[in-house]
Amino acid sequence: MRKPLKVCFVTGSRADCWLMKSVLYKLRDSDAFDLSIIAMGSLVSKQFGKAVDLFKQDGFIVNEEIETLIAGDSPAAVSKTMGLTMIGIAEAYSRIKPDLILIPGDRYEILAAAAAALVSLIPIAHFYGGDITEGAYDDSIRHAITKMSHFHFVSNEESKKRVIQMGEKPDRVFNTGSPAIDSLLDIKFLSREELEKKLNFNFKKLTLLITFHPETLSNNSIGQLKEFLRALDEFDAEETAFLFTSPNADNEGLSFIQEIKSFCNKKNNTHFFANLGQQVYGSLIREVNVVVGNSSSGLYEVPSFKTPTVNIGDRQTGRLKASSVIDCPCTKDDIVRSIKDAITLDCQFSVNPYGDGHASEKIFEKLKLIKKEGLSSRKNF
Repeated sequence: MRKPLKVCFVTGSRADCWLMKSVLYKLRDSDAFDLSIIAMGSLVSKQFGKAVDLFKQDGFIVNEEIETLIAGDSPAAVSKTMGLTMIGIAEAYSRIKPDLILIPGDRYEILAAAAAALVSLIPIAHFYGGDITEGAYDDSIRHAITKMSHFHFVSNEESKKRVIQMGEKPDRVFNTGSPAIDSLLDIKFLSREELEKKLNFNFKKLTLLITFHPETLSNNSIGQLKEFLRALDEFDAEETAFLFTSPNADNEGLSFIQEIKSFCNKKNNTHFFANLGQQVYGSLIREVNVVVGNSSSGLYEVPSFKTPTVNIGDRQTGRLKASSVIDCPCTKDDIVRSIKDAITLDCQFSVNPYGDGHASEKIFEKLKLIKKEGLSSRKNF
């Protein structure tokens, strides 16, 4: 009988674990795999909502929790966090001894995890490579991880072409679509009434779900946030509700949280949540009028719900976008105009370019073909 493949999923943020949850369920429940999970970064931080607790409530055993976040949001603090991540995760790898590492995306914590796997001679399966996000240093991180990885599960055909262009073997690059769509479509959605009770707020004539991250290649991220908040002031407080989720633990991330909380504390129609959890977040996507900000979620998942997205600034520049996404410069007048346009946008026939909700099945079948005996950290260009 074939021994199960020891796969280790590494996650550093709420987005990472949500993106991959549908795949992880399949791996957890299969005799072909021995799944372990390492959580780190903002996912285990109380300041960012400690979303790892919600992850555990979904039935996952987290084998290692590594606290790596350095207080502060300066470039030096981020770099120190990366160093601590490498130290902690290298030790975790030595305890778990996985055959294959599964890592999603483009976060700086994930870069550290990939580097530690590289020198530990553990092959990597990377998810969401080949995408483009020109407004954030995540773009360079994503491409760097691609070159350290051995199997590539991408979300669209353009990304597949880019990964192959980077010298990766075509027979190890798989266009499966985004498993994030699967994860959200599989949840039990809450009704409006249940959401209002759970979150202690009331839907208004216009309700916006907002996630605004620092644009890490910009010299004026805080200025962009303030311009965005000025735009929100243009809407009638009696008829509008704003629901903010926490920004990432990036450069200026803590400053963003402070600025947003200060804005929310002055207004009865504005609410801040460090972590909503996948069920609440997915349910809100279905019920709000518009999703606003610069998160990849507005492009990856939201179009599947036929809800319009206003994508602000350059953070996501280069990504594929559905017809339900309105790109918008980060100026007050443009933001106000784009939100008003989005309210009337017909998204009924919008098609999500990142898949149809069956990515996890395709990923699972490809992973089942990987044999422990044939695994190697060697690569050819």
